[in-house]
Amino acid sequence: MESAGEQAPGVVLHDYLSKLQQYSGRDTILYATNWMTDEPHTPNEALITNGDLYGFMRMMRDLKTKKLDLILHSPGGSAESAESIVTYLHAKYDDIRVIIPYAAMSAASMLACASNSLVMGKHSSIGPADPQFIFPTKIGMQIMSAQLLIDELQEVQVVSEKHPGRLGAWLPLLGQYPPGLVQKCISSQKLAEVLVQKWLEDHMFAGESDAAEKSKKISGMLASPGKYYSHGRYISREECRGIGLKITDLEADQEFQDLTLSVSHAADILSQFTPINKIIANHLGNSVISKPST
Repeated sequence: MESAGEQAPGVVLHDYLSKLQQYSGRDTILYATNWMTDEPHTPNEALITNGDLYGFMRMMRDLKTKKLDLILHSPGGSAESAESIVTYLHAKYDDIRVIIPYAAMSAASMLACASNSLVMGKHSSIGPADPQFIFPTKIGMQIMSAQLLIDELQEVQVVSEKHPGRLGAWLPLLGQYPPGLVQKCISSQKLAEVLVQKWLEDHMFAGESDAAEKSKKISGMLASPGKYYSHGRYISREECRGIGLKITDLEADQEFQDLTLSVSHAADILSQFTPINKIIANHLGNSVISKPST
């Protein structure tokens, strides 16, 4: 018989997923992206996209319980795609527990806020949910916060109204932005806030008398760049508690922690031996893997 170290990395991963499911008694799915490396990724390869819903649908085949553990490790992506995943999962499950072994950022942090309960370790983080825009400029592709774009373009408007002669200095900048950008930024900002507020109210704080108030407060902080100043900031477990999220400590159950981190480590090892951008896998041994485009 092969030892765990001699087995193929994918076999080891599914073995730990199976053991975790046997321990918890809940359906178990891993959604992990190979993004904490120096390897380059195109946006579609690294981020949450519409195609991920298909992956989740494949992983749901033959799963039997009404409770799900979702192990989540992702830099984020499309809020609309995250919404489709959340809608689908909650249509299938009465209780969803999201486990963050390392980090769930941006739209992945929004997805985490759609859980009934959130499990984090001392080392775990989520990130701000303020929308980002990627657009071409004369110096290459640029990523900028929707709110910062709104603020900059509103500043241009104020300057043009008060000092029309200065508008010419802004024209090279304005020429890089497509028409309707401000309204698109405003809509995206509002969407992120509304989705997080709704998911928290419907799931994490369901049935609580102050659910609406708490959900609105938390969603406003996560969707605003003014709270954390950078979209890439890591929000720790204690900070998550501080803003009002309900968190269960991963360390509270040693065996559960060991099995969860073993799943995460096995996924990391698999990505080292196989070119993987993203993997969605369940405890039955099924998986959907996204590989780098050639």
